[in-house]
Formats: sequence, C-alpha cells, structure tokens
Amino acid sequence: MILTATEKGIVGFSDSGNELYRALPGTSVSFLSVDCDGRLLAIADGNRIMRAASVDSADIEANWTELGSLHDTEANCLAAVSGMLFIGAADARLWAMPCSGGEPERLSSFEEIETRDSWNTPWGGPPDVRSIAVITGGSPAIYADIHVGGIVRSFDMGETWSQAQGSLHRDVHRVSTHPDMPDRVYAATARGCFVSEDTGESWEQFLAPFEPRRYQRCVMPDQEDPNSFLCTVSLGPHPEGETGCEAMIFRTSDRGATWARAHEGLPEHFYQNINTHMLSASVQRPGVFAFHDDQESLYFTDDGARSWKKIATIPRVAAVMVI
Repeated sequence: MILTATEKGIVGFSDSGNELYRALPGTSVSFLSVDCDGRLLAIADGNRIMRAASVDSADIEANWTELGSLHDTEANCLAAVSGMLFIGAADARLWAMPCSGGEPERLSSFEEIETRDSWNTPWGGPPDVRSIAVITGGSPAIYADIHVGGIVRSFDMGETWSQAQGSLHRDVHRVSTHPDMPDRVYAATARGCFVSEDTGESWEQFLAPFEPRRYQRCVMPDQEDPNSFLCTVSLGPHPEGETGCEAMIFRTSDRGATWARAHEGLPEHFYQNINTHMLSASVQRPGVFAFHDDQESLYFTDDGARSWKKIATIPRVAAVMVI
C-alpha cells in the first residue's frame, strides 16, 4: 500500500494504483509515519499529531485519535523510538511526547546545543528541523536534520545532543538510517550524498556520479539491504527555464561504489525537485519504493528502482509513505 498526504486528507493506493481509501477528509496532512507498534501517524493542520488504530482501517473516522498538538508553531516531521515521539518543528525546535499521547514538551536540551547560533537559512529566515531518523532497539539513537545547520544527534533519548562532525555539508535536506547498520547515517545535501559509518563522526561524500546535478533533497535506503539506496538529484533548489530543476533519481547497490540512473519508466527528468518526504521505501518489502514528482504523478517500483511505473495522478501531495 502507498499512502499520500495531501491538502485534503490521506489517500491510499494499491501497488497498481487502485484507490483503496481516503482518510481524514478535508484535513491538511503534511507528514506520515508509523509508531513503535506500526500504527499510522499523521501531522494534520500543521500542528496536530494524529494516530489511526491501524493502517488498514485509517478510513474509519472513529479509529483516529488526536495524541496532542504543538502550540504556536508548525510541526514538520516526527519519529517514534522507545515509546516516545520526537517532533521536529519550525524555528529548529524539537518536541517530545509519549506514543500514547499527552502534552508535547519542548526539549530545552535541544535549545542548548552549542552550535545552535550558527544555524540559519540562505534567505535569512529561521532554520527548521526538516527530517528525523532514528535507530531503535538496545541502543537508541536520534538524528535531526537542521535546515540549515547539519545534523545533530542524541544517544540518550534526547537528554543531551551533539553536532555531527567531519566534512558533512551543512545544508542537509534529509537524514536517514537503517536498522541493520546502527552506526550508519545517510544525508542528502545541497552538495551530494554523504554516508557515515560512525554515527556522524566522519563522512564519505558522493558527488561526481551526479554532476552537474549536485543538489539533493532525499536519500532512502532499501530496508532489506543497507548498501542499496536511492538519491534524488537536481541542478538546484528552484526551477529555471523550460526544463526546471531537471531532477532525477540515482541508485546504488554497493554502497556508492557504482551508481546508475534509475530512469526506466520515468520521464527524462522532472521539472520540480523530488522533495524531502516525497520518496519512500517500504519497511516490510525489499526493493519496494514509491515517489511523487511534486506535481501530480505517483510512481512505484518493486525491483529496487530498476524500473518504475506511474500508478496514479494526484495533485498537491506533501509526503509519501510505502507500507
């Protein structure tokens, strides 16, 4: 199943593109995830954290519960780890609440990070927490992508935080992790893809394979194989001329030793960037990905992005999640 977050609720599709259901009709949904028990989570109306009893029954209104809401700010993303939800918000704030619900708490520890004063944006506005990735299990880890300010991480459930080190480009658009490689971190940046094998202490950059498309918005590993991952690349942040950003998808199956364009079944390139939360990998099925082109087309692959198929037309999508 592929779920899309839209301005008018959640729309679920089968792998072949048949519409399965609509949930939270009339509600602006900007982000989708699952909690520690596999229940569907959604950010609704900018600041409300919603949970459905199950993914399959999300079309039944009575199965939704509002877990909590942020005050006077906008939620961008969230992730569940060890019974807690961590919510990334505007102004580079981080909030936390139990997965069972309650009043979200703004984490003062996140605001005490030494490098915080260096976070900014190219246009002069306040920075954001743009994405969050976690490692669950015996030694949980939380990674928050600061746009713009690199990646910060916590290994004690948010009690303390430190800035990722090394050569990582500070303009990060997506951070990702893989459950089979708890020390590995992936980052999509304005200057290529970066991979760390030591929780962000040092990084390897991948840039030359994508030239002149240095700019990236998302990196997404196959949940079956941490050495297989996709990157969305383009010429820059904003469309220019008739061809726009000329966005593409590249894939590697050997941790970046070799790369190939993942373009069979796709247009030559896309006018808009394939944005931070528009590309998703199934957490249950190897080789299964889906993405939205930030205009109106939803694409699906079940062979590790060797080939794609357009399965649906749906405008105004903010995020995609594959089950």
